[in-house]
Amino acid sequence: MSEPRRLGGRFTLLQLAGEGASSEVYRALDETTGRTVAVKCALARTPKLLGDPTAERFRRERRLLESISSPHVVGLVGHGTSEDGQAFLAVDWLEGTDLARHHKDRPLDGRQIVEVLGQVASGLDAIHRLGFVHRDVKPANVFVADTPDGQLRATVIDLGIAWSEGEAALTHEGLIIGTPSYMSPEQILRDGPLTGASDQFSLGVLAYELVTGVRPYVGDDAVAVLAKIALTDPPRLRDAAPDVPGDLDAVVARAMAKEPADRYASMAELAEALAAATPFEPTIAEIRGDADTEVISSSAVVGSTTLATGERRVVTAVFMRFAGSQEASGARAAFERAVRARGGVPHALLSLAHVGVFAG
Repeated sequence: MSEPRRLGGRFTLLQLAGEGASSEVYRALDETTGRTVAVKCALARTPKLLGDPTAERFRRERRLLESISSPHVVGLVGHGTSEDGQAFLAVDWLEGTDLARHHKDRPLDGRQIVEVLGQVASGLDAIHRLGFVHRDVKPANVFVADTPDGQLRATVIDLGIAWSEGEAALTHEGLIIGTPSYMSPEQILRDGPLTGASDQFSLGVLAYELVTGVRPYVGDDAVAVLAKIALTDPPRLRDAAPDVPGDLDAVVARAMAKEPADRYASMAELAEALAAATPFEPTIAEIRGDADTEVISSSAVVGSTTLATGERRVVTAVFMRFAGSQEASGARAAFERAVRARGGVPHALLSLAHVGVFAG
């Protein structure tokens, strides 16, 4: 039997706990303190990281975790590079489970939902105060654990794609950073630099999902979901859960406002609004993911607000997909000219599709 792998002369890897597209996470022993920690290892080694955004994301996540101090954001324990050039981060090992699994196995009641959302807002506020945007707020990136006094503690995890204005973009053309169902309209349309208001929208989506058991935006594919977020009015919480108090419905509606300027001024203000909301006991809903879907076809008529004015009317949305090559750039430009020539407004839904929106 081979000896357990040891990183940085300090962290002994015990077992694989999870893996993603660019990293693996291990349960490990911190031999300096005797504590269990989580060690996140980049899948690529140093020679392959030159010009690869994975290395810079690891450095960015490390810098952010070194600066932040919040009981609701995972804490940094150590970092380094292995002998064979593999970057790693060691963070607190969190007992419990992610919010999606917890809510499925042990659905939260109304009081717990508001408390968890408030704690997540507090953690995100600490991230925003350092000038960063998380960019991937979703149930899988919130860890929930029971406390000795019978309460729940929520911790924001996975800051690997956090971004701050003024830093170089690390996203190549054709790649999606974030999770479509939780993206803000401005994140989809790439309408200027992202701010903390984008995370606020995502938290509003998470609140809607926890209360109702379904996501507010569903579709047969990612393009359909992104189109609904970008082109249609956000659904109201009380339409899906009539027993929810009106003030909580108003809080979630403001967090999910289409325009960033119409949301709360900060996550701290949102957390205060959540804390002041009327207590409620809804019918406990299990998160059902994408079980209920609606289809938006490649050419469809949808009820929408125009992106420019907010005026509610019926519009026609024509979707186009292009190959991700240089030759496609000319086709995209031609499509945009054709849409404008016919009185429409063209928009890009990330790199997945272009859409022309026409009145009437």
